[in-house]
Amino acid sequence: MKKNLLILVFALLSVFASAQCTTNNATGCQCKTPGQTDCDLLPDIQLGQPPFYEYDIDFGVKEFYQTGNVDTADDGKLYVTVSTPNTGHGPLELYTVDTFVCITDTFYGTAPSICPDGITYPKILMNQRIYHKSGNTMTSWTRYAGTMTYHPGHNHMHVDNWGNYTLRTRDSLEPNPLNWPLLGFGTKLAFCVEDYGTCPGHPGHCLDTAGVNPLNNSSDFPNYGLGGGAYSCSPSVQGISSGYVDIYWTTLAGMYIELPPGLCNGDYYIVCEVDPNHNFLEEDETNNSYAAPIRLKKQMLNPATEELRVSIANSKTILCQGESVSLAVQINMPNVSYHWSNGDTTQFTTASSAGVYTVDITNQCGTGPSVPVNITVFNQPSSPVGVNDTIPVPGVATLLAASPFPVKWYDQVSGGNLVGSGNSFTTPFLNTSTVYYAEAEETHGGALFINGLADSAAGGQGSYSSSNNSLIFDCYNRFTLHSVTVYANSNINSLVIELFDSSNNLLNSATVNVTAGMNVVVLDFPITPAIGLKLTRSGGALFRNNPGTNLGYPFTVPNFCSITGSTQGSGYYYFFYNWDIRLPDNTCSSTRTPVEAHITLPNSIADVSVIRSFKLYPNPAKDHISLSFQSLEKEALVELNNSLGQQLISKKLFAKDENFEESFDIGTLSKGIYFVHILTSGKNYYHQLVIE
Repeated sequence: MKKNLLILVFALLSVFASAQCTTNNATGCQCKTPGQTDCDLLPDIQLGQPPFYEYDIDFGVKEFYQTGNVDTADDGKLYVTVSTPNTGHGPLELYTVDTFVCITDTFYGTAPSICPDGITYPKILMNQRIYHKSGNTMTSWTRYAGTMTYHPGHNHMHVDNWGNYTLRTRDSLEPNPLNWPLLGFGTKLAFCVEDYGTCPGHPGHCLDTAGVNPLNNSSDFPNYGLGGGAYSCSPSVQGISSGYVDIYWTTLAGMYIELPPGLCNGDYYIVCEVDPNHNFLEEDETNNSYAAPIRLKKQMLNPATEELRVSIANSKTILCQGESVSLAVQINMPNVSYHWSNGDTTQFTTASSAGVYTVDITNQCGTGPSVPVNITVFNQPSSPVGVNDTIPVPGVATLLAASPFPVKWYDQVSGGNLVGSGNSFTTPFLNTSTVYYAEAEETHGGALFINGLADSAAGGQGSYSSSNNSLIFDCYNRFTLHSVTVYANSNINSLVIELFDSSNNLLNSATVNVTAGMNVVVLDFPITPAIGLKLTRSGGALFRNNPGTNLGYPFTVPNFCSITGSTQGSGYYYFFYNWDIRLPDNTCSSTRTPVEAHITLPNSIADVSVIRSFKLYPNPAKDHISLSFQSLEKEALVELNNSLGQQLISKKLFAKDENFEESFDIGTLSKGIYFVHILTSGKNYYHQLVIE
């Protein structure tokens, strides 16, 4: 009980002490030097460190091409978001004086709306107010702190040269990033120096003087809130209270670095500096700059740092002996040289043998290898073993072909028409001996890849969501999205999974039923090359990861697929796990085996035009058969002969209006091949019958 009472007393004393640290009362204020009671309470303006550089859909670093952007005003720009926290013991407080400068002209009292040159706005001199603690007494003094530009349309001040934003290459021998080689430059007028928010409310933006430990709690600041926490866009006073932060997002004008034309893609540093002219008096003048690494991807191709993808015709990486596939580098720019692993020196090559194909690409920015392409070549399967069939007279033959693989039948030794499939082939009625060709086919499955987060636990924190947000991905060579894994919090009937292009045109959809828990959903969506595809859902709540930090994007299958992010940025992963990506199968064919249907007595062929509309059914048969035909003759003799030519049944039929019809009982006959023989007008007609 005493312990709890002491804690309560200490907490009350802390609150009381904090309440006594204001710009009018220094009782609870602490000096930077422990134990000191007479000191200036100075601000310490830093540059916020990650995550303020982290890429996001709307904020963070945004790179644009030199030309061809939707908004030409973005051409050649690298937008940045910069935060400027005050981690010092006192506020940064800036106020204006009634002195205005227009180049060489000075005005007092009231600012002109525009300078005499009709172009520039007047600059107003500003002072910095420094608060001083003398025991319990708070006083202040002022000092010159540069200029602000007064904008009468905005009715507030813009601090001149608030920050410089630069792109540089690292010099490993130079410890100060501000001295590294400069490539691109941008400078920013402060829109307003204000208390945008608190350090506890913006975790990670405020660090200690060593730039290591995050200051995310009010207890991390001895004089937290000194300044009042209410500095805003006043036309006369602006500032940042102790423990507060001002953030300049990419959406504000001027938050960019100009990238020079001809800049190569690759690894650089964004080096930002706040108060570059050192106009403000601070506790620490050494933490006003910060260097953050960045890889540029939208400037001139640099083969040394790019993922150089290869187009594979029809995504055919499995070949049969004698086949080939066209490969091409997926770039199109001048002054590039190529050297393929097979010796070719153009953008394209043809692969016909097994192996790993790559191409070294060189331009003025460097040299680098492409993503490798693994080509597999299979030999032809062995040809089927054929079994000819001999029939005594014109009719139907049964041909056989033995093979461990599926067999198809053709009417030509190459090309021709597909006439049947399977190990046996029943010919049509033949009048002469005829050769058919049996071909064996062996199918080889295409490559299989897994992409995306493996499961819902792999992404850390998450929850179930009914939103229609999407995963965004690129396709570089066609593939089939065979299946994905989803996690439902309850049974869902008619869950709709949809594929959209970058313009939100629906490309494919599937409606499935899922149960509570994990479900593998088969989609079999054919995906063709495109950028910015979206996979989404509707109709029920599915699990998504949302830890708030980059979840590891991009998830990439080289040369084929890259899941680049989500519609809510890199801190979210929506719904679809364990992507099963499949490439096309390929079927290899043997050389064709000739198989003959031989007719022993081809000269006994009838004039088939005498018999019309002949039907024999069922065939094969078991107990009985029926036949029908038409003839101009009034009579016809019908016989059933075995394969030796022996007559088993004979019956004379008479026409009814040129139509002949009859049924026969064959239940006593053995299984085998028989022939129906029709004799009319002195001519013979034969048709094969199979009794099972």
